[in-house]
Amino acid sequence: MFKTKFILLDEDWNELYQYFSRVKPVEGEYIYIDKDKIYYKVLRVIHSIKESRQIILVVDKIKNELKK
Repeated sequence: MFKTKFILLDEDWNELYQYFSRVKPVEGEYIYIDKDKIYYKVLRVIHSIKESRQIILVVDKIKNELKK
């Protein structure tokens, strides 16, 4: 019913991207951002304490290894 806000951060805590989804990724999962045409691997999932519908994902950019 409700979508959660996800914030993608790199390992230095710089914001890379934000999106809304009902599906919560888990550590080790890959996320594809169509706008940038880049895959990110989820390193950590951090639940926000301030806002209940916000989850922070620490990700690592994946090089062109996953190309078709």
